[in-house]
Amino acid sequence: MKPLALLQGCGVSTFVLFRLYASSIAHPSDLRMHTPVPLTNFALSILANLILTGIVFAFLGQWIGSSLKLKWLRFALPGILLSLLVKVAGFNGHAEVRPVLLFAVFLGVTFLTVMLHRKSPRGEQIVSNLTKAVLLGMGIFFFIVTLQLARMAMWRPYPNFVDTLPAAKSASDNHTRVVWILFDELSYQQVFGDRFPNLQLPNFDTLRASSTVFTQVRPVADYTELAIPSILLGKIIQRVSFTSGDRLNVGAATGPLYPFDAARTPFARARKDGLTTGIVGWYNPYCSSLSPYLNLCFRAGTNEEDIPQEYGVHDGFWKDFTVPWVHYLVDASHSKRKHWLIIRHAETDQELLQESDRALEEPNLDFLFIHLPIPHPPGIYNREARQFDASGNRSYIDNLALADTTLGQLMAILQRSPRWNKTDVIVCGDHSWRTWHWSPKPTWTAEDAAASHGSIYDARPMLMIHLAGQTTSAAVSAPYSLLGLHAVLNALADGKNPSFSNDPLIAVHP
Repeated sequence: MKPLALLQGCGVSTFVLFRLYASSIAHPSDLRMHTPVPLTNFALSILANLILTGIVFAFLGQWIGSSLKLKWLRFALPGILLSLLVKVAGFNGHAEVRPVLLFAVFLGVTFLTVMLHRKSPRGEQIVSNLTKAVLLGMGIFFFIVTLQLARMAMWRPYPNFVDTLPAAKSASDNHTRVVWILFDELSYQQVFGDRFPNLQLPNFDTLRASSTVFTQVRPVADYTELAIPSILLGKIIQRVSFTSGDRLNVGAATGPLYPFDAARTPFARARKDGLTTGIVGWYNPYCSSLSPYLNLCFRAGTNEEDIPQEYGVHDGFWKDFTVPWVHYLVDASHSKRKHWLIIRHAETDQELLQESDRALEEPNLDFLFIHLPIPHPPGIYNREARQFDASGNRSYIDNLALADTTLGQLMAILQRSPRWNKTDVIVCGDHSWRTWHWSPKPTWTAEDAAASHGSIYDARPMLMIHLAGQTTSAAVSAPYSLLGLHAVLNALADGKNPSFSNDPLIAVHP
């Protein structure tokens, strides 16, 4: 086999198997940013599949090129190859170009190829050159993907658990404790605005009776990787990337990216004031990005949306290697993937809840951030049976009930603590329930549609703040940007009462 033929075959396999790896290496879905474990087996298994499939395509291409009986197929090759290019160009990490469009491209290009051959004496040579040019471009793309996968295979993550809490109580003994609980994708509309009939959220309601609720919160971003860095830095972040050194780069919509500056975060402010700090979270690279200013950090799980099919970074090379042959090419329905997403989501939630309980029980931890993956879809909980449910028939409303149960568990630990009367609690979402994002997905249910009134999007994330000793409810009904939470956290770190008035320039940020 000629080296060029092998390169071309691998190029074709890179496009055919594109969905296996695309969302794992593309910013901001770079899998390194969203997982706390090495990706060596994962990356090598993909590369092995690309090469093995490429060898098959290379032999197939040589057979087609040398067989007179298959000469007709040569005229279909440009249509096949260009259909693959259209398919990949239309891939956005979650959906692909509709098959009817791909078939139309195939038929159109094939028809033009046949007409060119008939009308021009050099038609066959032109078609052959066009095919070779496309194959060469695919081969170059395979080389680029190989470099990306090699970089992923060599990457070693920052430790996902750090504990440097002092054995004795710190100098902040008399300081108010701050606990910030973030429920991923928590909607004000669904919790307090227009609650789904018969949905009971007793723990949210109990906390509301002694807290300030913000009824017109404006989001800072629609995605977690942008929203939380924006809050931590007190400025709008619209782009992120991740480096091989396990560091986060951030920036505005245009212009250069720059390193995430942990010294500007409330955690740095808290450490400067002598407080001990901690984070229990998922998805964002907290431990590496904020390491100089954390005494405790636990980062859980893997973002299940960024791993295609039933891949799991813990599963090992051989299991990952067999995934495409078992699932990718058959892939008769979405049911297996949906079931797998639910299991992963539930496992991450349970792991984080256990670590959150431990962190809240630490008497020396003064300033704690907990980022939980619920009520972020898919639905993983049966609120009637009060147990996890992997059937794929549960909704965002079920996850809200689970979030309420979780809040009750966390608050029970806080209220048992001798420091409860001097504890500030912030409960919020990083963004609202993105009905526009979830309604086209197989995890969307009839109850989701009913609760959202036909997938109508309400952009308001939930924000509720209980100040130490507060016994009555209050409400802020003026527009309030979630970005204002940065100033609130800084004030609480300083032991001061925060202001709930918003800078007018950021209050109306969409």
